[in-house]
Amino acid sequence: MSSKIDLTILYIGNNELFVPKIKSLVSQSRFSIKIESANSNDDAIDHLNEIHSEYKSKALCLFNLNSPENEGIILQYVNSQYPSCKNMVVYEHKPWVNSIELLTNRSIFGMIDSQNNSQFELVLLNYLAEIDSSNELYLQNSNLKQKLKSLQQQLSQRTTELLKKNIALESLSITDKLTQINNRLKLDEHFSFNFEYCKRYNADFSIILLDIDFFKQVNDSFGHQIGDEILIKIASILTSNLRQTDMAGRWGGEEFFILCPSSNLNQASQLAEKLRNLVTNSNFDKVGQITISFGVTSFKKGDSEKSMLQRADKALYSAKEKGRNRVEELA
Repeated sequence: MSSKIDLTILYIGNNELFVPKIKSLVSQSRFSIKIESANSNDDAIDHLNEIHSEYKSKALCLFNLNSPENEGIILQYVNSQYPSCKNMVVYEHKPWVNSIELLTNRSIFGMIDSQNNSQFELVLLNYLAEIDSSNELYLQNSNLKQKLKSLQQQLSQRTTELLKKNIALESLSITDKLTQINNRLKLDEHFSFNFEYCKRYNADFSIILLDIDFFKQVNDSFGHQIGDEILIKIASILTSNLRQTDMAGRWGGEEFFILCPSSNLNQASQLAEKLRNLVTNSNFDKVGQITISFGVTSFKKGDSEKSMLQRADKALYSAKEKGRNRVEELA
């Protein structure tokens, strides 16, 4: 017998044979049922008032209406005070004088002749079956809610995991695997954004293209592992010495690219010179000194992304032609 849902049955009347009959009928129920009795209407009202909190849940009142002078009093009281309570009316020898009104009352579950045992059993058992079905639906609904909650938690967890993975994948897609700074894809994206911005608002915008001098010889002489260490260290020097608004990234091979929003040609050249000195004065294990050549240019009216890049590349080529380890600018 389950204790999750209680049903209180209150028998109101002076026929003591009904209480054992009720107990016998409900003995096989799958849920907890409490049976109580009151011999008179006054006793029933006192009883209800004393345990009224229990009648806020499922309750069934069995009225044995064998006292015509009191008919309807307790029923009206129950209807007004405990509207959720179901009622069965048991009459003796004749229907209650207000039976038509009773039949239209939604709180009345059934009207039974007390002499008709089979009818009494049928109505009561039907009501218990309805409660049992309601109980089963309640439990199923509770289980479904628990499953839904569990699924929602799993979905939320998987969504969070997927979001983290997407963020990680996005980071990988825009990060150079070796140096862990921005890659060509990220640089292209931000170069296009800054180019369109300065073109629309006539703002300053400069770019710096730089290349490690004699890097092939380093790889050939010391191996690619040493060459990779040099690339990593230079990437660190670049990113540690830029403004927050600037962006550095690996352009490809031993080339790096720097975007300088709100910087004119002179300011970008000064930054390039600063970076050149930092690299030149740094010590690289086993190799010693490494130098870099720089090509600098700024946006000008009529430019395209391609023309800016071509000028920066041409300035870099000029720096190489003039002996390397220098900054060349091209307006």
